[in-house]
Amino acid sequence: MKAGQKLMMHMNAASRDPNLFLEPERYDPERFMSPRNEHKQPGAMNPYGAGAHTCLGAGMAEALMAVIIATFTTSAELAVFPKSYRMKPFQSAQLLLDSKLKFVRQK
Repeated sequence: MKAGQKLMMHMNAASRDPNLFLEPERYDPERFMSPRNEHKQPGAMNPYGAGAHTCLGAGMAEALMAVIIATFTTSAELAVFPKSYRMKPFQSAQLLLDSKLKFVRQK
C-alpha cells in the first residue's frame, strides 16, 4: 500500500475463513467454547478493530450488550415467527429477516 491510501476491513470475512473456523457457514456456538476456542486464533475475531484504531467504545458496547441481554432474558420471551424460519447467509452490514421477532412480556 502507498502512504495515504485507505484500507477497509471486511468484518464478516474473517469469521467465514475455513482456515480459521471449522465449517464456517454452519451455526455452531460451541466453536467459541473450550477446548476449541476457534475465535482466539490470531486474526479470527476483531469486532472492534485492532491496534491504534481499536474502537474506544468497545468496553461500553460489551457492557451494554450484557445489560440488554440480561434485561430481555429476565423480562421477556423472544420467539421467531414463523417457527420454521432458518437463518440464511448474508453479505450485508444489516441483518434482514424474512420473519418477525416478537417480544412477549412475561407474567
